[in-house]
Amino acid sequence: MTTPPCISELRSDFYREIRKFISIPTLFKGLGYFDEAKKLKTLKIFRDMPDRNVSSLLVVYERATELFAKLEVSSYIYRYIVKTRLVCCIYI
Repeated sequence: MTTPPCISELRSDFYREIRKFISIPTLFKGLGYFDEAKKLKTLKIFRDMPDRNVSSLLVVYERATELFAKLEVSSYIYRYIVKTRLVCCIYI
């Protein structure tokens, strides 16, 4: 039987996956075009996407923080209920 991961492990895994997801567009090639000298140039529009959307990404991280705060509260309540029921069972 495996023990469930602690909240800090979940949090670090969650943020790592967010960073991986956000970096996906940076791997795209972009759009190619030829300049006046007939030399191939590439517009790096995908590479710059995370930098151009910082305000939206901040919302993602804020929501993740809220999510883990709710998880911590729920975990605390669950542990309290389990603990009090266990104590009640011992006294009965």
